[in-house]
Amino acid sequence: MIESAARGPEVVLRRIQLVLLAFSALNLGLVGACSRQEAAPAWDAADARCEPLARSVPARPRNVVFVLADTTRRDRLGLHGGPADTPRFDAFASEGVFFTAAETQAPWTKPSVATLFTGLPPSRHGVVSHPALRREKTQMESDLLGPEHETLAESLAAAGYQTAAFVSNPWLQRRLGFDQGFETWDESMAHNATPGEVVTEAGLRWLRERGDDPRPYFLYLHYMDAHSPYHAVPTAEFEARREQIAADLRPLTPKARGAIARLARGPGKRPLTAEGAVPNLALFELVYDVGVAHFDRAFGRLLDGLEAQDDWAETAVVVTSDHGEALFERGYNDHGRGLYGDELDVPLAARLPGVSTTGPISCPVGLVDLRRSLCDYLGVECQGDDRGTSVLSDEIAEPGRMVVSEGLYIAPRNRAVRDARHKVMYEPDGRLARGPRTHAGGPWRFYDLVEDPGELRDLVSEGIPEPLRADYERLSAAAKASSAGPQTKAATTLLDDETRRRLEALGYLDPVE
Repeated sequence: MIESAARGPEVVLRRIQLVLLAFSALNLGLVGACSRQEAAPAWDAADARCEPLARSVPARPRNVVFVLADTTRRDRLGLHGGPADTPRFDAFASEGVFFTAAETQAPWTKPSVATLFTGLPPSRHGVVSHPALRREKTQMESDLLGPEHETLAESLAAAGYQTAAFVSNPWLQRRLGFDQGFETWDESMAHNATPGEVVTEAGLRWLRERGDDPRPYFLYLHYMDAHSPYHAVPTAEFEARREQIAADLRPLTPKARGAIARLARGPGKRPLTAEGAVPNLALFELVYDVGVAHFDRAFGRLLDGLEAQDDWAETAVVVTSDHGEALFERGYNDHGRGLYGDELDVPLAARLPGVSTTGPISCPVGLVDLRRSLCDYLGVECQGDDRGTSVLSDEIAEPGRMVVSEGLYIAPRNRAVRDARHKVMYEPDGRLARGPRTHAGGPWRFYDLVEDPGELRDLVSEGIPEPLRADYERLSAAAKASSAGPQTKAATTLLDDETRRRLEALGYLDPVE
């Protein structure tokens, strides 16, 4: 690699950080548990292939249960080599089909779910603005999903489906347009700490009360277990990892340590630091993993209830997330601030009766593809300006296929574009995340996701090897074209005080004085 003398100190500092990270992981035996880039999946990479899903019978209307586990990053799940206890998801995915390179199109809920529902990238549906940027005294606005966009639920309702949704995220409100097409829309549980079992029971109760309705159904369930404010860490789980936490030497800023000390709580909301816990990355990873495991248990209860239904054989189940979560590995936490895999990589698995494909699929796919995929799978004509690609079509496996992510509320022109192996990040609006603002590549970064899945080695800074130059230029051209494209402006509405308080508690907004 060619290194510029002008950036010598930056390169040296980064190498020191990498050495410290590797040293601490090796000494602790935490390579699989704590280090994103070293995690080994629970499936053989040789089994993953990029191919369209194959039907075993013609498309026909079937029940669909769509499960969204808010803020769940792929690499923390057991199936994908993570330390979180997720046996129900792992078994469900292993028995069906799962995708190893699924990406969200926006690293926060509102634009991400709008993309999921419409098949449009955030710049096309326009639901991207954060109300904190529109603060006016004590009132705040939010953009809304307009009626000009046909949602998946609207398409299915028009095709004769009974539709229902039970949501626990305050962004997903009737007044913000997310209920379009849903016959039943229940946002009563959209409080900050609704446990997943409440969402599961609401969905199963709705199924029991359908009676003899002959229509197929579309049921959307939105869980918040992995989202802050995080679940309390059970004493037994903390004790099981106490030695690992105490020995974690990965570098962390004092500000990050202070934040972890506040966020890491045990039973009764007692700070774990009061139990002798060291506020470090390993502790925060445990806090996050407890929430992921909590969702898994709620998901398991849902599967048990669905399997008891008479129509289980004709019921499809899809499970994914709207975005991931930064866990201080880059100096910051939360989401909506960056386009690294920490915030973009999501799980995606499905049980699809009538589809013969099983196992891992390595084609890069996005949430933007799911509306078109489900319409194709069900044989339903879905109207609207859908920009997705069906996972049952040959297009999904085309060489050079790219997936674009955007949707940052402070930096709307920033983009991430990936293909099967490489990823470009383009940041013309600057960096949201804390860290060096100057960069040898200007607004550009380039990563080899096979050799460096943790996105730690920026090949623009190191010097792009000539064999990779064509891939870099192709991805960067796509990023630049997307960034320069039209940006739809959505209509807005004022947020009510209760919604504002809920969003404050979730960390989306600072309290209004």
